[in-house]
Amino acid sequence: GCLTVVCGCALQQGGRGEKSGVAAQETRYAGFASQLGEQMEGTIASVEKTPFGGPAEVSVGRPYVSGLRMLCRRATLTDPHREMTVAVCRRPSEEWTLVEPIFEPLPR
Repeated sequence: GCLTVVCGCALQQGGRGEKSGVAAQETRYAGFASQLGEQMEGTIASVEKTPFGGPAEVSVGRPYVSGLRMLCRRATLTDPHREMTVAVCRRPSEEWTLVEPIFEPLPR
């Protein structure tokens, strides 16, 4: 979640224009995050473009509450090269944001 805050501050302080790449990236992630956050548990969605690269299958996990008291939802992203766990979180009445999952994958 820290990245979002840092970007937000940079955008507010900075001049116009030069940071537009970051803003566009944030917006794209926000779309992906809200799409993910609104899915039902157990949904498997095909996503054309994820924030981590190209197309992927996204398997949505159950909601949980993070240590920061945010509503979060875990998802497993599988693309041709890897499988990774991502999470989206939001505070009440705010947008879903993509967060770095804090949990480690269990060894197989």
